[in-house]
Amino acid sequence: MSHHPPKGAKGAKKVYAFIDNLVAVARHQMGAAFPDVPAETIEQVATDIAHEMVFLYARTEMSIPAALPLTLGPRNAQIYADYGKDSATARAYTSDRIAELAAQHRLTTRQVQNILASGRAADAAARAADFASRQGSIFGSEAADTSSPGH
Repeated sequence: MSHHPPKGAKGAKKVYAFIDNLVAVARHQMGAAFPDVPAETIEQVATDIAHEMVFLYARTEMSIPAALPLTLGPRNAQIYADYGKDSATARAYTSDRIAELAAQHRLTTRQVQNILASGRAADAAARAADFASRQGSIFGSEAADTSSPGH
């Protein structure tokens, strides 16, 4: 189901694209989490979620940051940590380890790969934030003022 702005609604295209993307993301995530649920049910629930979000945030102006802090839930954090450890039958960081973790947690290998990708993204975001927080201390808080004449 695609949502389209009314004729003559300038600037509304982004809002409708956001709604369409919200439905697509919800559909994808629910389809991965609940593979036995019929696609029509997932589509309806995803659409209902999008409409509820519109209702909750109607007439609200906000700026959505380019990157939100990423965190993994407890199960996913454990999967991410266990991927880096050898088991009795599989070496760390191998496809065999992914298959083993998928079976252990009753997930597909693709779901485990997505969890690992989220874990790597969270690690990268944490490293970037740490790096950014240390930038002012490299040269001290009294960096050279290049705006004054003679610089």
